[in-house]
Parts: sequence; C-alpha cells; structure tokens
Amino acid sequence: MLRLLGEFESIVGVGKKEWIGNETILERIDSGKVLETGLSGSMNMETMVNLSPDIAFVYSSGSDTDVHEKLEAMGIKPGLSSMHLEGHPLGVLEWIKFFGAFFGKSDDADAYFADAAFRYETLEAGWRTFRQTSGSHCRAG
Repeated sequence: MLRLLGEFESIVGVGKKEWIGNETILERIDSGKVLETGLSGSMNMETMVNLSPDIAFVYSSGSDTDVHEKLEAMGIKPGLSSMHLEGHPLGVLEWIKFFGAFFGKSDDADAYFADAAFRYETLEAGWRTFRQTSGSHCRAG
C-alpha cells in the first residue's frame, strides 16, 4: 500500500524477503537500503533499533508473538495492523487510509479507496446482473 501512496523510499525494513513480491523492494533489500528484521516473536530487536524507524508497522493478533510492547520499550512507535483479518477485498484495501494518515496523505488514500471501491462494486453489480439475466452458471475448469 505504501507504493500506492508513493512512499517506497520510506521503507527501511521488512519482516522477510521471501514474503516480498515487489521488485523495487527486492532490489532495495539486495542493495542494503532495506533490511530484513524478522517476524513477530523472532524479530531482531537490535536491527530494529539500528534502523531507527519513525514507525514500525506490525501485525497485531493478541497472541504471545506480538512485538508492539517490545518495540515501545525500545522507543520505537508501533503501527498496529490487523488487515490480515479482513474478510473482504475492500476491507483489506481500506487499510490504505490507515497508512495514509501516517504519511500525511489521507486525502490521497481516501481518493484511491473511493475510486477502487467504485470500480469493484461496479464490476460486482455487473456480474450479478449477468448471472441473473443469462440464466447460466459458470464453472472453472
């Protein structure tokens, strides 16, 4: 979502390289501009402190592996995200508003979400209409 907000340069650390699918971030990892920090309970706190981020976006699950209290104790502000718990694509995308607030880009985030939601809902309505009027059912494979 930070790509959508034009904030790639703000990323200084990621949990695991294997979980990254964006070529720009992978190149930044390979060049040493972005470091791997580890995930949750196995997060390397020394790396986090050395990165000195303005904020560390971490997942919050309510389990023993949550690290936000450790980050706070080390003077790092955690931004708690639970977007992985969303049950609908628009619920996940709406988290762009959360990220936008931290970068002073709330208006951009709101506009992006509104446009994407409109396109999604338009496609969804078209599909419902097609299914109702065609009387047919589609099967994959």
